[in-house]
Amino acid sequence: MFYALVALLSYIIIVVVTLYTEVILVGLSIIVENNYKNLENQNKNLENNYEKPLPNKEKAVTKAGQIFYD
Repeated sequence: MFYALVALLSYIIIVVVTLYTEVILVGLSIIVENNYKNLENQNKNLENNYEKPLPNKEKAVTKAGQIFYD
């Protein structure tokens, strides 16, 4: 009887630990996915801002087609 009780308690402890571990891992995966999406959005914003020319600057085009701002 004692061994059956120990086995039952061990089984319950293993199930509880497994469930909590699964909940923690799912929560962490959601956090990581949100951080990745935020980084993608920041990268897109940086790329969009990089392409914009500087305001109030005169544009000079060289023979090679490069654009310089004075």
